[in-house]
Amino acid sequence: MSTNIIDDLKKTNKRLSKSHNKIAHFIQEEYDKAAFMTASKLSKVVGVSESTVVRFATTLGYEGYPQMQRALQEIMRHRLTSAQRFNMTAHLSSEDIVSSVLSSDIKNIQDAMEHVDSNKRLSKSHNKIAHFIQEEYDKAAFMTASKLSKVVGVSESTVVRFATTLGYEGYPQMQRALQEIMRHRLTSAQRFNMTAHLSSEDIVSSVLSSDIKNIQDAMEHVDSKTFDKVVEAISRSKNKYVLGLRSAAPLADFLAHYLYYIFDDVEVVMARSRAIYESMARLDKDDCLIAISFPRYSTRTLESMRLAKKRGATVIGITDGILSPLHDVSDLCLDASTRISSFVDSMAAPMALVNALLTALGKHNEESLRKNLHELEALWQENREYTDNV
Repeated sequence: MSTNIIDDLKKTNKRLSKSHNKIAHFIQEEYDKAAFMTASKLSKVVGVSESTVVRFATTLGYEGYPQMQRALQEIMRHRLTSAQRFNMTAHLSSEDIVSSVLSSDIKNIQDAMEHVDSNKRLSKSHNKIAHFIQEEYDKAAFMTASKLSKVVGVSESTVVRFATTLGYEGYPQMQRALQEIMRHRLTSAQRFNMTAHLSSEDIVSSVLSSDIKNIQDAMEHVDSKTFDKVVEAISRSKNKYVLGLRSAAPLADFLAHYLYYIFDDVEVVMARSRAIYESMARLDKDDCLIAISFPRYSTRTLESMRLAKKRGATVIGITDGILSPLHDVSDLCLDASTRISSFVDSMAAPMALVNALLTALGKHNEESLRKNLHELEALWQENREYTDNV
C-alpha cells in the first residue's frame, strides 16, 4: 500500500463495508482529529464497535490500529496548521490530555529504541556488591542489574537477591532509592562518571530507558486536581511570568513560546541577576509566576519565587518531586522526574508534562487560542515564515 493513508482510503472506499465506510468518511473529513484518537474514542465518535475500528485498520493492510494511527499522524504533522493541531486535542478532558501527551512521548522514545540491544548475564556475591556500591555509588546508581553483575563479577540473579535482602521489592526499587539520594548531591563530574564506562550502544539503551521510566512515573503520579488548579490559576492570572535558569532555561522558553499563542501578557524572566528583579518589579496579586528548577536547584529561582509570594502573586512550581525545595515556596507544584542520565539533566518527562499543560491550557482557553492562531497563520503565510508558505 502507499505511504499516504488518505490516498488509500479514497482508493478503497467503494470496497468497504457500511461500518468501515463510516470510519473512512470520518477520517477523510476530520483527519486532524482522527489522527489523535484512540480506537475506543474513534469507535464512539463514529458509532461502531472498537473491534470494527481495529478490523478497519487491518483491512487497509496495517498490523493493527496503532500502526494505522501512526501512519496518519506522520502525514498529518507535515501539513497541519497550528489551528488544526489544536483541534487534535480539543475534544479531550484534562486527564485524557496528560495521559495522551505523555503516552505519545513514551512511544516516540520507544520507537527510537527499537533496534537497541541490551541484556547480558554473568555470575558471584553480596559483600562484593555492597563494597562496590559504597566505593562507586555515583556509577552504581545508574547501572542496570545486568551491568552491575558484570562489573562486580556475580550473577544478575545475585544482584536481584541482594536488593530483596535489603528490603526492596526488586533491583529497580533499590536503584531508584539510590538515585534519589545521589541526584541531590552529585557534582557534574560525578554524574559524568555514571555513563563514562558505558559503550555507545549501552548509552542509548540506558538513557532512553531512563527517559521512558521518567515519563511513565509522571503519568502515574501527576495529581489531576493539582493539574486542573494550575490550568485555572494560569488562565485567570493577568500577567504570566515564566522563570527557568541554567538547564531549565530552554524549558521555560518553550513554555513561554506557546503561552504567547494563548495569552497576550506573557514574560520570560531574564537570567541575569539584576534583570530577574527588574522583570518582576511590577508583579502583583493578579499575576502568576511559573518557576522551573531541578537538581541541583537554582538559588536565584528560589529567591525569585519567595519575592513573587511576598507580592501576593500565585507561585507555580515545576520540579522533580516532593523533596524539591520548590514545593516549600509554591502555591501549586507539578512534578516530573529528571532521574540522572550522565552529566546532563533528563528533560524528557518535564518537557512531556509541559506539553500536557500547554494542551490543557489551549483547551481551557479555546476561543482566545483559535482567534490568535487564525491571526498568526495569516501573518506567517503573508511573510512566508514556513517552507509550506513559500
